[in-house]
Amino acid sequence: MVRTMKTKNLQIQNKISELHRINQVIDALFMEWELPVKSKFKVILAVEEVFANIVNYAYDIREQPIDLQFLFENEMLTIRVLDYGKPFNPLQFDSEAEIKKPIEEKESGGIGIHIIKSVMNEINYQRKNGRNILTLKKTF
Repeated sequence: MVRTMKTKNLQIQNKISELHRINQVIDALFMEWELPVKSKFKVILAVEEVFANIVNYAYDIREQPIDLQFLFENEMLTIRVLDYGKPFNPLQFDSEAEIKKPIEEKESGGIGIHIIKSVMNEINYQRKNGRNILTLKKTF
């Protein structure tokens, strides 16, 4: 059996207007790679949440690059999001506890991280060479 690996790289700026490009690329990949449509919206939601967090919190200055790397192999889509922003490991944030708090006790943030964890099969974080590297995996 021959295994086929498919890849796509995208570099964007940390501007919320780039969401349109991200969604276009994900749409195209799902069609080109013949991935299940029912999972596309979960993947888009997760990537949008990660991207919005980077845009809103990672940089003190604007116009910084964010790299997205898409890989499909063995029925698994892997998305790596790389940025030079402030170090932030979303896996250290207790999104479950934040979700359970009464609304008046909630801090800003945390719900997006909970959403990402709920729609993806696996999430990993590392800080390497001054970059945040968040890896999202979705199995089909």
